[in-house]
Amino acid sequence: MDVNVLLGRMLSCKLFNYNLHSAPISFLVHKKNKKKAQLSSEYIVILALVLILGAVILALTGFFPSFASNSQVSDSTKYWYSSSPISIVDAMQDDSTFSAVLENRASATINISKFTILYDSDYYEYVPSPQISIPSGENYVLSFSPSFSCDGQSSLLYHIQIDYSLQSVDGLIQKGIKPLYVPCKK
Repeated sequence: MDVNVLLGRMLSCKLFNYNLHSAPISFLVHKKNKKKAQLSSEYIVILALVLILGAVILALTGFFPSFASNSQVSDSTKYWYSSSPISIVDAMQDDSTFSAVLENRASATINISKFTILYDSDYYEYVPSPQISIPSGENYVLSFSPSFSCDGQSSLLYHIQIDYSLQSVDGLIQKGIKPLYVPCKK
């Protein structure tokens, strides 16, 4: 018996005053909905995996500070250690005294005229008198007391700007792209 004939008979007969016209159609729709539901659940699983993968990538790149604080500290240390012509080899803050080891990576003597720290919305300018002279390849320990302190924090986040001169060129500025993470020592 042909499927079309069987379907035609089913559509034309009535049983218990129930119209069978809708039965085969609802049965076919049910199968279609079942496939749609399966595809929808597969789509949701794939979407969840993509979102989880995206969150992991964002955490590793430092978008969420709480997830990537160690990575940010490491990036900051690497950045300032390799910066040129003045690198910050080490830094710390003891209550209200800031200390940093500066290294001259230039081929000539550097004269530092101002060291500026921006912390939150406050800033502090340290102007040494006389200017700090660091010969090529040498280190200098810079220490001063800014207007802000650790106040129970484990580290501070400073944006740094160094005004300096190199040989006969005055008015040079080195501004960090990355902030300097300064651990608080007690």
